[in-house]
Amino acid sequence: MSLTMKDEGGSFTPCPAGNHVAICYAVIDLGTQHSDAFNWEGKSIPASDRPQILIMWEIPGELVDIDGEQKPAMVSKFYNAFFNDKAALRLHLEAWRGRQFTEGELCGFNISAVLGKSCMINVVHNDKGKAKIAGIAAMPKGMGSPEQTNESIHFDFDNYDQAVFDSLSEGIQNIIKKSPQYAAINAQPRHDHAQNEEPVNDFADDEIPF
Repeated sequence: MSLTMKDEGGSFTPCPAGNHVAICYAVIDLGTQHSDAFNWEGKSIPASDRPQILIMWEIPGELVDIDGEQKPAMVSKFYNAFFNDKAALRLHLEAWRGRQFTEGELCGFNISAVLGKSCMINVVHNDKGKAKIAGIAAMPKGMGSPEQTNESIHFDFDNYDQAVFDSLSEGIQNIIKKSPQYAAINAQPRHDHAQNEEPVNDFADDEIPF
């Protein structure tokens, strides 16, 4: 297994702002993450525990300097792993696929189905110069997708693979280690059984990417 997500102390140029063709190359299950209570815009937000995932895209049309090498720019976004009709993850997925999910599709949907799929991403920079995803849209009809550079990576607690975990950056590993799922797996002996099966999608349609 050849994985290339290590970035121990590495430096890179953020993705330029604007609209870009993007390819999803990583879906990472972060487990359940705890958020302390805080105040936002005058409102008190209570502490919470929420399942989260991290999705990462490469931008083939924008080469940037990553540790002295020219590689596709990358952007990522943390999502609460919820699929209710107002959840950011569901809204972005529906914008990406160009139509809403049916109830049947939601029941059978595996988030790993987005790996290797293209979309349009609108990138903006915050006041610290960090690239943020402002919006996602479906690829225009008839527009081809460039070839993916990074190997697709899927980390999932339901199919724990130590080699995949070890390939992740130290920062992502530290987030995952805070989850009760990680604690439970490492509290008992285990045998890794990596299953590199393609995700099953019973709702395939030529007009939608997943």
